[in-house]
Amino acid sequence: MNVNVLTSSPAKSSDNNSIAIVIQEAIGKSRGLWEHEGQKIYDLMAPAFKSGKKVILSFEGLENITWSFVTKSVGQLYQWFPEEEIEAKLTLADIPPDQVEFIEEVVETKKAYLQDPEQFKKPMSDEELERLRQKNPGNPWLEMAGIFKDDPLFDDMLAYIEEYRRELDAELEEYDRQLDAEAEGK
Repeated sequence: MNVNVLTSSPAKSSDNNSIAIVIQEAIGKSRGLWEHEGQKIYDLMAPAFKSGKKVILSFEGLENITWSFVTKSVGQLYQWFPEEEIEAKLTLADIPPDQVEFIEEVVETKKAYLQDPEQFKKPMSDEELERLRQKNPGNPWLEMAGIFKDDPLFDDMLAYIEEYRRELDAELEEYDRQLDAEAEGK
């Protein structure tokens, strides 16, 4: 990811050719940012990109930036805009230094997925899993990864999880629609 990254400069739009988006102000909270909130940020950035404007995206005051939030907000740009355009128009600001590498990893993974989605459907080899465990010691998700690979009921469990996830997504969408309708009614 060759996007401009400012780790401690405040996001300010200095001309009519750029727009500053402070995530915390746009979303209204500083922690627990998820995929649907990432979509809201993308929806603010995409029109600016389409109109030729530069975007300064401020991560000021955010805690616990999630993979799904970054994928949906910044990563999704790579699905619809050329990489060169993103690099020329997007500046990420106010990112704690320890989060820069995380954001870069998310974006690189999204770009790899866009190049070859099938590669992400393949099971991870034991060697790849071990490399991840060494890179992220103490990560409880990686410690548990692969423990059910030989379980005969695993596919049934995955089908149940997928169905339940669809139900939760539908409930969340309905809830968001209700909130939007209430906000429009005020």
